[in-house]
Amino acid sequence: MNRCQLCGAPCGEAQVHCSKPCASAARVALKDGIEARVRRAFQRRRRAPGPPPDPEAEQILFEIEGFWTPGCAGAAEEVLRCSSGVLDAHIVGDTGRGRAFFDPERITAAAILDILRRYGFRASLIRDAWARSEGFSRSWELMLAVRLGVSVTLAMIVTVLTLLLGSGHIADDHAAGTVRVLMMFLSVPVLAYGGFPIFFNAAWAVARRRVTADLLTAAAAAGAFVLSLPAVADTGAVHFDAACAAVVLTLFARLCEYRARRRVARVGERLVSMVSGPAVRLRKGEEIPCGAAELRPGDVVLVAAGARVPADGDVVEGGGVLEPAAGGRVEISPGDRVAAGSRLTTGRLVVRAERTGAATSAGEFARLVEGSLASRMPGAPAVSSGLVWLGAATATFGLLALGYETGNYAALLSVLLATSPSALALLPSIAGLSAMGRAAESLVCFRSGEAVNAAARADGVVLSRSALLEPRATADAAAIAGEPAEFWSVVASLVAVAQGPAAAAIRERARSEGASPALAVPPQEGPLSRARVDGRDAAGGDRAAMEALGWEMEPGARRALAEEERGRTLFWAGWDGRIRGAVSVDAADRPGAAEIGGKLKRAGVLTCLAGADADAALDAQAARLGLDTWMSEAALAEGIARRRANGRRTAVALRAAVDAPAAVEAADLAMALDCAEEGPPDWAGVVALGADVGGVDVALGAARRAERARKVGGTAAFLYHTAALPCAAAGLLSPMVAVGMGAVCALWLIHAALRAGGNPEHAA
Repeated sequence: MNRCQLCGAPCGEAQVHCSKPCASAARVALKDGIEARVRRAFQRRRRAPGPPPDPEAEQILFEIEGFWTPGCAGAAEEVLRCSSGVLDAHIVGDTGRGRAFFDPERITAAAILDILRRYGFRASLIRDAWARSEGFSRSWELMLAVRLGVSVTLAMIVTVLTLLLGSGHIADDHAAGTVRVLMMFLSVPVLAYGGFPIFFNAAWAVARRRVTADLLTAAAAAGAFVLSLPAVADTGAVHFDAACAAVVLTLFARLCEYRARRRVARVGERLVSMVSGPAVRLRKGEEIPCGAAELRPGDVVLVAAGARVPADGDVVEGGGVLEPAAGGRVEISPGDRVAAGSRLTTGRLVVRAERTGAATSAGEFARLVEGSLASRMPGAPAVSSGLVWLGAATATFGLLALGYETGNYAALLSVLLATSPSALALLPSIAGLSAMGRAAESLVCFRSGEAVNAAARADGVVLSRSALLEPRATADAAAIAGEPAEFWSVVASLVAVAQGPAAAAIRERARSEGASPALAVPPQEGPLSRARVDGRDAAGGDRAAMEALGWEMEPGARRALAEEERGRTLFWAGWDGRIRGAVSVDAADRPGAAEIGGKLKRAGVLTCLAGADADAALDAQAARLGLDTWMSEAALAEGIARRRANGRRTAVALRAAVDAPAAVEAADLAMALDCAEEGPPDWAGVVALGADVGGVDVALGAARRAERARKVGGTAAFLYHTAALPCAAAGLLSPMVAVGMGAVCALWLIHAALRAGGNPEHAA
């Protein structure tokens, strides 16, 4: 089967492109001379964020329909970046929403959309007034805050005047009429200036024949204002205060949502700034100052005390104390791997760059943070649309009631105000974004809203043993039967390509004994590593697995059984059907490992330790860390599948450097820890940049509180609307009382949503 020459997707034997869109895009790219770049963008399927563009550059927000392969987003980005006048572009493939920064003197917004259309992408401007805030510009936040401030000030004056009229302190009809006129004029700027985004979205919803929360809010505010106009000249009741309250409440909810987005975006901006600072390149002994974005893989850079490491790479010479971006302090020596964004507190390092600029682990993490903002929160669309249709049904019922009782405008007004669900409809989004923000500040990133949902519902967590131990371990011979040189040569061959701190410690110990691998051992799954070493059938790993093969233990190797009973990690090795000895491995617990068991237990989460070690070693570590149970890696996938069959949801936490095992596919959520060296893996729904195991606690706690806020908010909003419906339809509920009930309910729930996050024991 052939593969498409553009996107790499499978196609027929006689075809060179998988589809008509690919063939058309390839022809246009060839004509523009960028076919190779577009092909690479298609098949790469992701791009790390670049340095921030010119702050004076203009931006265009757009959405694209009709993506035909997963690489379309990257290809559309590359097409725009190759266009003259476009400074940068970013498109989220899951939503098709993107933005481009451009120089207005060289290209226009319409020309940018035309470029995308030439390549077969159906692009259009984003008209939603709130969606424009996704540029995360400070000016938009300030503008929204000013609108809210002006609206709150005028609405408070209107409310005070309403209370004065209702209390009877203004008995003179002429004075009362003057107050009503003043209230009307004060309400106009609230609706016209503060409520402009609401009415703009309402008009757009009408044009698209859709029912939205902004449409119902606009109808409520406009209805309260219009129905109060005839009473200005008479002695009837006016409800300008209710119209202002509907606008103010919605603006406040939108500002809370926007600030929650800004909180997440600031983390990505901080990480990008870490990898776009100054650097010093070494060439032929000469120090050449440059920017971190100018570095290329293979460059040698100098890092002085107080400076940040500008790229991911290996230490060539020097040493000192390093503070990683995720926190902590690490002693660095030649041969160690360092990550971009880490600050060198003392010493001097010479680093050979391997990944630079936006391709570093910090840059990739920043891209994940930015991409998570474009994902929809779990349950948010369903809750929002449910409230909208509930409000629409309530309004329809009020209109029918008005038809039976002509002139009952107070009942209609109450119904309209009771169907203003914008503030309550935003609660799921605010709660989810707040959880993302609190986690991102601890450098723990949810890839999407689905990951937040999975973390909130997980009632069990499997912690990989390698994720709980420091990457630096020590190894020593527990017992050897026969010649040590022969034994260490076999051991070095068996762990030649194995991953994890234990394998690294064994390799280092074997090198110190003068042993070297006799061959390259291919990686193998399971508790045993087997290979042919110097013509002999060798195996190493778990003792029980070796004995299951029928291998017998040499008498000289039995001394290691005492170490195994004490719970130490042993790597048994042998050849020709005999177990010849064992290597003892010791490693300290990672930061946060000692507390993680207690925190998750208090939240009612089952904790399980997984590893390929002997039962005694797993049992000892699980008891030391306060974990509930343990399980071998060989039986892990089957155990998770049994829990899922019983209606349980399980999350697994692994080191990023470990290839995704079968348990990841069986689990409901995969969490990757210590991504600073290898970068965020594709198989993880939750990514932690640092090595702190507390990232598991942060992610689960934030997600659980967001879930609770979403459920409480949805239930309260439903009860509010269903309780207000019969009272408003019967004329028993005044407009101000309806708005007051909605305001108190919404403010309390927004407060709970903004506090989503924290430790899981607080969310239990």
